[in-house]
Amino acid sequence: MPTVYDVIVIGAGFAGAATAYHLSRLGAFRILILEREAEPGRHASGKNAALLRQAVNDPQVGAMVQETLRALESPPEDWERKNIFRCTGSVLLGENRVLSGFAGLLQKLGAAFELRGRHDFPENLDAEFREELRAADYEALLFTPGDGVVDVAALLANYLDAARSRGATLRCGAEVRGLSRETEAWRVSTGAGEFRARLVVNAAGAWAGGLGVAAGLPDRGFEHFRRHLFLAAPAAPKLDRPYLWDTAHEFYFRPDSQGLLLCAGDEEAHPAREPAVDPRVETRLFEKLRAYFPALASPEIRRAWACLRSFLPGSPFLIEAEVGAPGFLWVAGLGGHGMGSSFGAGRSAAERAAAFLNRQAP
Repeated sequence: MPTVYDVIVIGAGFAGAATAYHLSRLGAFRILILEREAEPGRHASGKNAALLRQAVNDPQVGAMVQETLRALESPPEDWERKNIFRCTGSVLLGENRVLSGFAGLLQKLGAAFELRGRHDFPENLDAEFREELRAADYEALLFTPGDGVVDVAALLANYLDAARSRGATLRCGAEVRGLSRETEAWRVSTGAGEFRARLVVNAAGAWAGGLGVAAGLPDRGFEHFRRHLFLAAPAAPKLDRPYLWDTAHEFYFRPDSQGLLLCAGDEEAHPAREPAVDPRVETRLFEKLRAYFPALASPEIRRAWACLRSFLPGSPFLIEAEVGAPGFLWVAGLGGHGMGSSFGAGRSAAERAAAFLNRQAP
């Protein structure tokens, strides 16, 4: 007979890990977390640029980012790893109209910011950075001092370890091969065995949509886009310098302990599978830097990788129960905000899960 749980969370990335973490705090639920890879964070949750950015396009996402930021600044007692956020600030370049929109949302959220015109630099920027910006192509500048860089591996481990400390079970190498609704429960078949639960949380990242279809649910129409990151190696990276994001020409970079991390802002539609590196994107990155940020015109690239960002058209993300399929909860389509919104998104999903379980309590 399959092992029985209250909840099966499919996916141990940020969406699933944060949901399991918060749910473990809301009650003595029997929680199983299934991860298809040999270890958590194998895909987008472990391959992202680790940027905590408060200036986003959606107020709901912005509020959830604020929850994550507060947790990073004042870590919960059940987090083993405390100092995992490097507050560097961020510099966003772009059109005044666009940055003014971001500034309006930041103001509503109560976040500190400075909106400046071209060559009107915040005092926090060092002289070298200012000279680099003088040669850049932009109309306005938005400085958000509370932004920074997160140790994503430590944050993911905090969620998972704290959940396990309260009894949750994590099984890696357990790809879901079958998912079906039985009487008042879901049966989940994996390479590691079969399991049953009153509630299934679909937090499978780029694979979430296909998993729903395989379970007989309507196709939600998720879209997946490949994005690349590049690691260059300058002589002495300045880790306290703000990261820079050009919102008009879509590229960004930040100092890293191993050099300089850069992104061309590429968005290419891609199937829900692990993406390979496209060498042409490096050429596009160089073209953007030469045209819009000459100070970094020819970085020496040492390494490149790619991951997928998943979106649900018309929605910032999908955190809701599936109508007509009792006990099926979506936590998917986070659109590149998985890490940044994780604390708030996980809390929201866990509250929905707990409400369902409490209503269905035997």
